[in-house]
Order: sequence, then C-alpha cells, then structure tokens
Amino acid sequence: MDEFDINNAKKQIETEAKKLASRADNFKELEDFDMDKPGVLQTLAFVFLGFIQDLFLRQDKIDRRNLEITLNMNSTIEPPSKATGYVNFTGNIGGLIPAGTIITDRKTKCDFKTLIDGTINLDSNSGTISSVEENYFIITTDNNHNLSSGLAVNLNFPNKEELNSEEVIIATGEKTLRIDKKIDPINVTQDVIVSLNRAFVSVESIENGAINNETDGVILTLAESVQDVNDDVYVYIFGITGGRDAQIIRGDNTDNAGLFDREDIEQIVKKINGVTRVFVLGPDNYLTEYNPNTIRFLENVAIIEKINHGSESNSRIIVRGSLYPQFNGEFDILKIDENKFLYWMSNIPQGVPSIDTVKIQAQLIPCGSVMVFFVKDDQSDILPSLSEIADAKEAIYAEAPINVSKQNIIVKAPILKRVNIRASYVSPNTDAMKQAMNNSLKSFFTSENITLGSTVYKNDIISIMNNARTVDGQAPQGLQLLIPLENITSGPEELIVLGDIEYV
Repeated sequence: MDEFDINNAKKQIETEAKKLASRADNFKELEDFDMDKPGVLQTLAFVFLGFIQDLFLRQDKIDRRNLEITLNMNSTIEPPSKATGYVNFTGNIGGLIPAGTIITDRKTKCDFKTLIDGTINLDSNSGTISSVEENYFIITTDNNHNLSSGLAVNLNFPNKEELNSEEVIIATGEKTLRIDKKIDPINVTQDVIVSLNRAFVSVESIENGAINNETDGVILTLAESVQDVNDDVYVYIFGITGGRDAQIIRGDNTDNAGLFDREDIEQIVKKINGVTRVFVLGPDNYLTEYNPNTIRFLENVAIIEKINHGSESNSRIIVRGSLYPQFNGEFDILKIDENKFLYWMSNIPQGVPSIDTVKIQAQLIPCGSVMVFFVKDDQSDILPSLSEIADAKEAIYAEAPINVSKQNIIVKAPILKRVNIRASYVSPNTDAMKQAMNNSLKSFFTSENITLGSTVYKNDIISIMNNARTVDGQAPQGLQLLIPLENITSGPEELIVLGDIEYV
C-alpha cells in the first residue's frame, strides 16, 4: 500500500471546507481556507472535524430524515433525551461532591451534573493477574471494579512487594483491567489489590441530544474547583449513554394507504413482468465488516487505511474490539481517497490499537439514498436486464415523494452465489422422489428467507430434503448430504441461489 500522503489529505480537507462555504451563508470566510497556514493541520481534530464538520452534517441530517420519510411516512417523532451514566472523581479522602455539581467536556462543550452527593473514600478491589503478554498484563478483580480507563491506581502485591507500583489502567471489562507494563510471566495468578481514592457518582447531561454521549476514559472537568477533589473526572467504562436527538420512529404500517415505504418500493418493482423478489436497503444497513490494513493517528484523529474501503465522506462506521476504548464507537468519516479515511475521537488514545482486534462495520449506501435489488425466479436467467433496471428506477422515482431525487434511487442486480447440491439416499430410488426433493429445494432457495447477505445452513438443506414427499406420501430414507460440507454465507450484495443437484 502507498504511504499515507498528508498532502493529499490536506487537499481533500481544503476542498471539503470550500464546499461548506457555498452551503453556509454565514461562513463565507471558509472560501479562503488554507491547509498550509501555520497551525491549521495541528488543529484538524478541533476545527475541521469539530466545528466545520457540523456545517456539512446539517445537510446530512436532512438527507437522513428525508430517507426515513421516504421509507416510512407512517411514523412519529421521538423526542430528544439526556445522556446518563457514571463518572469517577479522585482526590483526598473526605472530599465532598454535592449533587448538582457541574462537570464539562471542554472539547464538545457539553455539560453534565451529578445526581447524588459523592464523597472521596479509599476504594480497594482484590484480584489476581490472569494473563501476562509481551507488553502488558491483565488483572481480573473478584468483583465489578467500577473503574475508568485513564485512572492512576496503586497496585499492591501481598506476596511480591517488588511488583508494587502506581499505574494507569485501561478498563477492558467489568472485572478486567489492562496494565501496559512488562512483567515476568511467572507472576501470573499473583494476588493483587487495586486501590485509589475515588467517588463513583451518577451524572446526567444538562441538554438533550446524542452529542452528550461519552465513552470510557474521556476526561471531563469540574466547572468550578471543589476542595479536596481533583478537577479531572473520568467517564466510567460503560460510558455516558442514552443521549438521543429527536428522531422519526417508523410506524407499524397499518392503515398505510397512500404512503411510501419499503413495502411500497417492493410492490412497485414487482409490477415489472416476471419480478418475484425485491430487496430494499438503506444507509441504516451496515453492509461490510473488516479489519483495517493499518491505523495511524494525529492527536485524536484516527486515520484508517483499507484497500478499496468503499465508504464516502459523511457515511458512518461502527468500530469495535480495540483495547483502547477511545477508538470504539460509532463515527462519521471523512474519505481521503479510495484506500484511506479518517474519523474524530473524543479523546487522544493512549496507544495504537492492534489491527487484528479492531473490527470496522461500514455503511456503503450514501445517506439519503436507497439501494434496490430484484430477481425473476421463474425465468432461466433470474437477473434483470439493463432496461428492466432502468424501468424499475423510473417507476420508483415516479411514485417517490418530491424530496427524493433520482440519484437517491440506486437499482442494481444482485451478485449470484450458486450452491450445488450432491446427495445420496437409500430409497425409494425413483424419479418421483428425486423430483420431490428438487421441488422442495427450489421452493426454499426462492423463498423470502433467502435475502442478500444471508446464511444457508447445511442442516436446513438436510431437513428440507428429508421432509420432501412424493404424491403418494413417500419420504427419502438414509439421506446423506455430500455437498455442501459447510454453511454457505453470502456477501452484502450477493444472493444465494440453487445450482446443480446431483444424486449418487
């Protein structure tokens, strides 16, 4: 893979920023945005992916809302909500944190208040070293530790005092802590006591909205200093969650006359001669999952390299599996080129995660769009022709709401993944029995159970064939499935179809 080209990234960001100027009348100064000005690159995370990104996400939110209306207008508005969770205060024993104390995220400018009084006390968790790796070790505590990544704790080893130290932890689970320090593997199972002065307090965001959600280890700050309490406050391992923007909730599709939703799109396409199955996908479908090729970061901007990642700017990804929790979560991305994109994190991570553990799920359908696939199961060639694809697009557009442009409607033929069947059975060795099993298999593979990205299980094929019956009620005896040998899984645009059937 080519080396990361920062100049190319700068040009891309500069281009996007100038696009924003044309959308936002109050920000015409962005027309002079220059990535080569001193300090511009260094403030990328705070300027472009923070303040400026909000500008072009306005249109993204409109597009997303239009798609929801497009797919189901029989819906209601769910009001916005506050984010809630827990944080860890540190300081001197006896430090008091009154209910209503305000803490803030200096980056997002979101404020939170404590819901109960808190007092700094000495907190201890007993446990053992459960795993020693090359550059870190894992402590498993006897009980839920309720700690946060980034906290400095005292490690006391009753049976091996030379290991005693103060360390910064990474919380990896309710009862597991990672310490980035080399120790001898012989120390596995050593008893340890993890202690610190802290208060574990519930909090709630002052305002409604998804922006208030915070991840493990994010450092919040006391709005006003409190005696014997440190200004830095650490978000609990499970984060501050539940903050939600106002959103459209799809209805139950009863009394749906005159509306336009997924079912309507299916019915429109099925009017084309011979169409039997229609598959409708939107931006809410995460269509691919992969490990990145490499991960780099510039302060709190993660730069992902993945050959032909397929994602566009403003689409979303879900990141899971990193032991550094700041990398995990759901993010909007900025596409750099076909092999690279970046996203902004709420805090600077403490290290670079392993590409072997990080899983990225990505949207591939542009926001505000729908992608429609269809087939004609009763014809020898079940894939639609180019003219039928064009007709389907025109038909959908003709009945779509006025807020949907033609480019929002993507119509394609699926990629077929053929499954050949090879089986043996003892009796009855008749053409009628074979035809009965063939008919059962054909019905299954053309049913609504088989969709894009689905899995056909080997045991289901065996069950379908065993349950086949001839006209006079005979069933196959001694059936053995020789091919396939394992379950069959299709990709996001693939449709599993029945191939050749052979009996031996």
